[in-house]
Amino acid sequence: DLEIALDRQSWDVILADYVLPHFSALAALKIIQARGLDVPFIVVSGKIGDETAVDAMKAGAHDYLMKGTLARLVPAIERELQEVRNRQEHRQAEEALRASERRLFDLINSLPSIVFFSRAASDLSTHYLSTGCLNVTGYTHEELLMAGCSYNSIIEPDDFTSASETIRDALAKGKNYQVEYRIRTKLGQSKWVWEVGNNIVDNSRMGKSIEGFISDISERKQMEQQRLELERTVIQMEELHKINQLKDDFLSMVSHELRTPMTNMRMAIHMLKTAPSSKQRQSYLKILDLECTHEISLMNDLLDLQRLEAGMLPLVPEQIVLADWLSPLLESFYNRAQERQQSLNADISPDLRPFVSDSTCLKRILVELMNNACKYTPQKGEISIRIGPVINPSATDVQESTANYCVQFSVSNSGPGIAPEELPRIFEKFYRIPNSESWKQGGTGLGLALAKKLVTQLGGNILVNSQHGETTFTVELPEATLGIID
Repeated sequence: DLEIALDRQSWDVILADYVLPHFSALAALKIIQARGLDVPFIVVSGKIGDETAVDAMKAGAHDYLMKGTLARLVPAIERELQEVRNRQEHRQAEEALRASERRLFDLINSLPSIVFFSRAASDLSTHYLSTGCLNVTGYTHEELLMAGCSYNSIIEPDDFTSASETIRDALAKGKNYQVEYRIRTKLGQSKWVWEVGNNIVDNSRMGKSIEGFISDISERKQMEQQRLELERTVIQMEELHKINQLKDDFLSMVSHELRTPMTNMRMAIHMLKTAPSSKQRQSYLKILDLECTHEISLMNDLLDLQRLEAGMLPLVPEQIVLADWLSPLLESFYNRAQERQQSLNADISPDLRPFVSDSTCLKRILVELMNNACKYTPQKGEISIRIGPVINPSATDVQESTANYCVQFSVSNSGPGIAPEELPRIFEKFYRIPNSESWKQGGTGLGLALAKKLVTQLGGNILVNSQHGETTFTVELPEATLGIID
């Protein structure tokens, strides 16, 4: 009858007398348990002892009441019903958790990357690897977790030390980490992987374990390598373009600066042969002398530039008193400016101290700048040279006083100025501003390039500033580098 009643419907609670006709409470309890039902089973009896009651409870009864204490029945039923609800909710929560774990496990194993778990032991051994291991390494996760084989064993030896040091350092500091390294797959291929680890720590902030993922980044690395190779190719092409431009500029310069003097020399020689008078012969000899001097100067410029670029131009230091040293140098430019109806002004600071430098290099720098100024200053235009000490902006307060000053040379001239887009190339070899007066004035395009190289050789820097109506070249030579003498 009990089994029929159980089949017919579900029951919230079962009350049973300990002794039933042809039946017993314990027998009924066994039927309930055999069916796996979670129904409160309360034994009610009037004549059993405590020992029997204990046996009933041990057998699985939820409570035992004497018929003389039925006042406890309702609270007992309510309590047991609440316990059933609690157990049901607990089972539902556990089932939901298991379902969530199954979904998470399925998700992890569907990823192409490896999800891993490691204990923070000294050998960084791995204790869990997802099935994505096969996609990344060619090994199954079982193969890399079995005795005699491990994930660490497939890391390239050249990368293992640095990668493990990065991981151990993160563990010691209780931090997460990211590291890239190469592995050797089951097929013998080398792959780049990216490992990201989350350091799981306890209250003492000491690493206890690591969880994270490992992704195949070989394709990204290959793209990065291709990008670097492309960048190198672009740089090489730009350098090749510069070399070709340099070659074109050089050929253009040679065509103009070598062929024209040679033509003049050839004509002068021809005229010299047919000159009827001594005066005419002297005139032609003067032309030959000037053109030969021009050719020799050009060759010297080329040789000096080559020696400077090779670092083979030695410096010969000597003490220079600028006020005295500049007078003969400027004298020729005063005469030249007067011939071209230009005005030349020199402003030399009385605060300058003698210093040690290469007189030849310094003279060459100033001559090139002054030649450039005279060449591009129109008639009735102005040229000025200013020389004085200035504070070295790169020096610190703790340096010696002699290291806090530079000697500054500024050469300015009036004129049309230099276009802003031409300024970055103004110190390049053989470069002359297109469609400018430079083609009418002549020149090799080496003067400013030589000046910049010489300034660098002396440890200084050179700048150019040009606006409509004026151009200024400024050279700064640090006194400490030049060995200032008090």
